[in-house]
Amino acid sequence: FRQALIDSPYFINIKLDTLEKQEVVSFIITADLVGEEGE
Repeated sequence: FRQALIDSPYFINIKLDTLEKQEVVSFIITADLVGEEGE
């Protein structure tokens, strides 16, 4: 899931500045944790 999101054009487009990258990384980590709990 994480790699698919990193490879997606949406992720590439959002990597405009450090703040947005930090927000995206936080989102990925949160989604990763939720995904693991859901399994």
